[in-house]
Amino acid sequence: MLKTIVIILTTLLLLGFYNVTNHVHLEGDILLTTADRIAYTVCHRIPSHSFAIFGRTLPLCARCSGIYLGIVWGFAYLAINARLRHANFPRRNQLIFLIALVAIMGIDGFNSLFHDMGRGELYPPQNWLRLITGMGTGLSIALIVAPTFAQTAWREPIWQPPIATRRDALILAIGAAAIVGLLLSGIAAIVYVLALLSAFGVVLILTFLYGVLVLLMTRRDNQAATPLMLVIPLTGGLILATAQILAIMFFRYNLTGTWLGF
Repeated sequence: MLKTIVIILTTLLLLGFYNVTNHVHLEGDILLTTADRIAYTVCHRIPSHSFAIFGRTLPLCARCSGIYLGIVWGFAYLAINARLRHANFPRRNQLIFLIALVAIMGIDGFNSLFHDMGRGELYPPQNWLRLITGMGTGLSIALIVAPTFAQTAWREPIWQPPIATRRDALILAIGAAAIVGLLLSGIAAIVYVLALLSAFGVVLILTFLYGVLVLLMTRRDNQAATPLMLVIPLTGGLILATAQILAIMFFRYNLTGTWLGF
């Protein structure tokens, strides 16, 4: 799993170096354009609330970038450490901390909203704050959805929480901080990779959520004994996720007359 992830990231990074060396390549990049259209279905994509590569706004705003990168990082960590079969929710103190992370994002979100509406704010909104608070929420989502899927999918799930030790929490925090730092660094090729991964996070979380629905509707819940037995329900989840993205895309197009939201 780790080797596969490294190969994918290296390939995307090389592609990023190719695209960012030429603004024409960057503007017409099919992967970024696809990511834009996926992001358009879940995010307002306001340029002032977003990061950019050479003036090209990233697919998701700063907060949504944090959320979906947090989801990708959370699932990646669990996959690398063979924790996707762990079916217990995080322990009570861990849950309280995760809820607090979501609450902090909510406070920052309302502060930003009041600022945009001209009704004052507690502090000046900043994209780096949107990114950090979004990252915390994304990790929280991953650590709740992953055991939910495990409870539904596996015949013999491992009844342990996905975060087993303080070391797990520390590595997750360090990884999240590294991702935030890399996005804030402004290194174009790296930002390019993170932009694509954030859009992938949208598809990833929808696929797992719809995967749970497919398992329940087809009465295949708690039957998987091997990962191969999850191919069909996850494929079904991906199809439903794609259908939702396309449906919202066309609905918003009919309302706004644009595929990208701005």
